[in-house]
Amino acid sequence: MKILRLGYAVFPTSKFLDLLELDEIEKVSFVASKYGEKLFEDLHRTAKFFGKEDLVKQKAVFNFVDRNLLQKVINRFNRKFSADLFVSKIYNFKNFKDNYDFVWIGDNGYDGSNLLIKKAKNFFKLPIYRSYKEIDYRKSRTEKDMLVYSDKLIFPHEQYLNLFSELYQLDLSNKTHFADLDWRYSKTVEWVKNLEVKKLSYFDNIPHVCILTGQAIWDPTDKLTGNRTYYIDIINDLIKIGAKVHLHAFKIVKNRESKQIDGSNPYLELAKTGKLIIEKPLNLYAGSKVLWLTEYCTTLLT
Repeated sequence: MKILRLGYAVFPTSKFLDLLELDEIEKVSFVASKYGEKLFEDLHRTAKFFGKEDLVKQKAVFNFVDRNLLQKVINRFNRKFSADLFVSKIYNFKNFKDNYDFVWIGDNGYDGSNLLIKKAKNFFKLPIYRSYKEIDYRKSRTEKDMLVYSDKLIFPHEQYLNLFSELYQLDLSNKTHFADLDWRYSKTVEWVKNLEVKKLSYFDNIPHVCILTGQAIWDPTDKLTGNRTYYIDIINDLIKIGAKVHLHAFKIVKNRESKQIDGSNPYLELAKTGKLIIEKPLNLYAGSKVLWLTEYCTTLLT
């Protein structure tokens, strides 16, 4: 089986090692923006740690699109106005015409990959599989087109069917499968679980909870993330039962569109109590001492 994978390379890319290990997979060609090249360092580093470098060489092909200024302007215009002008030119689909079994396009509403669906389907004349997770809960022409023209859909859970049925009056149940792609290579998970460490609770007899996230927001009305990265309430609940919370985040902001922390940050107020400890963000990869240290916490949330 040969797969052409288009779209944003969502971290962690080490998850693709489980796909490459399947006997029926002959080749996966990844096509992503130049920025995605850095994200795939996770896959290569994990493959090296577990001795899977030959597997990656044999089955994976990487194509990183280095867009010129005009293409970047077109892409930004497309995403802002939900237009698919010149998408096939930006991605140069003709360079990836091969004997593939299907095209897999991932993964979110914000990354512009909805715009690829119709163009890719018309160009390749192949089944289009669409994995889809982060959405903005508002009607969108490109989102509806994506839902209609995709031959198979992969959602994290069943509630997506209810949402899209309400928004677009579409019955998608006959072509939908459920799987959450936000996971790490299975052997990394096993490696972490088998580590022998003493948890922080061993030393102070207090439960410690780690929250690992890319961002933490403090505006509960932020609809773009569906409160998924709003942790104030759960932190307060954990503190009430006597736990200490360790928050590791790359950014702590009011909402997804914010770029700076301001003085009203309730996470900083909670940190003054000593019950919330705001830690440095973690660079997690297999074999990392940092990843090993996360097991000191009683609970690991990702």
